[in-house]
Amino acid sequence: MPDEQTIERDWEQLEGETPKAFAAFLGYLEMGYDRSIAKAFKAHTGSKSRHPGRYFKDWAVENRWVERADAFDSFELGVRIETRETARELSRQVMIDGAVSVSKKLLRVAGGELEVSREQLNAMKDILDRAGLAAPKKSKFDLGSDSGPASITVKIGGGDGD
Repeated sequence: MPDEQTIERDWEQLEGETPKAFAAFLGYLEMGYDRSIAKAFKAHTGSKSRHPGRYFKDWAVENRWVERADAFDSFELGVRIETRETARELSRQVMIDGAVSVSKKLLRVAGGELEVSREQLNAMKDILDRAGLAAPKKSKFDLGSDSGPASITVKIGGGDGD
């Protein structure tokens, strides 16, 4: 997406566009994807007529309302996509950070340096699952019993054709 300062904002008031014509254009613009000159005319004037007045049509043609609204829609869509992608990236980074933290704790559990409850172990497993880092099929994720300790055995790779 271009730098915001280099974008020509066609939806801003044009040189020579009267304040009344620009106000009517803004009403047209705010209607979103379902906009039409006729609907904008009705909203702007309160008219019950199906057809906009000649002056209104002239404003729309002379001031390129359709083209300017298309430019605005494209810009707005780009901003929404960029915002959504940024949110996804932040979410993914938070998930990765959480998975790294959980993985470090699990290594400490596996090394006998840290004891965790069954509930804590389940919560850690859920975090890894949500991050798409579920234990491999050949792994043993023994949650222990309510009274006994939990343990983790993970077989990573190996030379036996796995």
